[in-house]
Amino acid sequence: MREIPDWCVEAETALRAALVPVDTVLGPRYPGHLIAIDGRTAVGKTTLARYLTWAINVPHIEGDMYLEEHETEYRHRHDDLARIIDSRMTEHLPRPIIIESVTALRLLKRIGRRPDYLIYTQNNEEFDETSSHANDMLSYEAEYNPRARADLLLTIPTPSWI
Repeated sequence: MREIPDWCVEAETALRAALVPVDTVLGPRYPGHLIAIDGRTAVGKTTLARYLTWAINVPHIEGDMYLEEHETEYRHRHDDLARIIDSRMTEHLPRPIIIESVTALRLLKRIGRRPDYLIYTQNNEEFDETSSHANDMLSYEAEYNPRARADLLLTIPTPSWI
């Protein structure tokens, strides 16, 4: 029998830790809430969103799939994202939705939305300040301060092979 690496156990524990507060925010009838997952690149935002989608049967949007190609800053296709979120949140029976993206708070502000619940994910790795988007990320964090504004701060361990 193969042994499960420690980082796997730690990652599962971290993901499960997010489930209880998110489920509590949504409540028993799951009204139309917007849950945002923010954090730097490669810290587990998509992993967490997929886990929550599976665990509580709520759809999520991978905001990074709506990024436009740009060399120095993160730019999203705001009209497309606004249309998707608006249709979900303004239906006759609004349902919750999870959106995860780097610079999530700025993205939501630009489409006239605020999260009902914010999760900030991080890992134990050092931030690469030499990346092409580093200045944009640092200015975003200085302006929006997502880590301090988060309802839940979640550290997801980095896999040992990275």
